Amino acid sequence: MKASPFPSTGRLAARDGGRLVLPVVLCATFVQLLNVTVAQIAAPAIQADLGAGSGAVQLILAG
Repeated sequence: MKASPFPSTGRLAARDGGRLVLPVVLCATFVQLLNVTVAQIAAPAIQADLGAGSGAVQLILAG
């Protein structure tokens, strides 16, 4: 039986999937950073609108 000159599809798919991991992780990190930044900028307005104290705002921003 002659060996195939091409890699198996499982190995090829795993190798190509590895190239996709970094951009996905970088995009997710950017979105998280953007989310936190928007929440921090909006914190004073949230505090004023809700009439909340600083402890309540910290709880809201923590998640």
